[in-house]
Amino acid sequence: ELLTVGGRDSDVQPAHRPKLSILANFKWTAVGNLVYAGTQWALLIVLTKLGQPQMVGQFALALAIVGPVFMFANLQLRAVQSTDARNTFTFGDYLGLSLCATAMALLITIGIAIGGRYQLTMALTIIGVAAAKAFEMPWAIWPQVIPASGPEVVATAPAPRVNP
Repeated sequence: ELLTVGGRDSDVQPAHRPKLSILANFKWTAVGNLVYAGTQWALLIVLTKLGQPQMVGQFALALAIVGPVFMFANLQLRAVQSTDARNTFTFGDYLGLSLCATAMALLITIGIAIGGRYQLTMALTIIGVAAAKAFEMPWAIWPQVIPASGPEVVATAPAPRVNP
């Protein structure tokens, strides 16, 4: 729950902060999901207004190809991390697994784009959408580290030793 800088874990005293209610957590989650959905919708509108109908179709096909691969590679790590009540694994464990799964999903999608014998523009669209998904995927577990009330960084230093 705390990010420590220097010192030992035993030097850290837990800080007291008010816990957010379930309603407040729900509101923050809803706002985050609405903002994400809104940006995705805005991207589609911009593509529709500035591009050609063929581009919208290519984007939709790329999403249909990339989406399932990255959904599977997501491994629901956010839910797993949230329910790890005993803190069996560190954030680094989850981040490492997320980065490995993201790399595998990216390689699989590149293989689909190349092996699917798509035209160059379609293959590049698939790879571009996959790269965007690869960039956003590790961030899915990040909110579990920083509480909604903000990050708390506690700097500690080991106690000085006096030699007799």
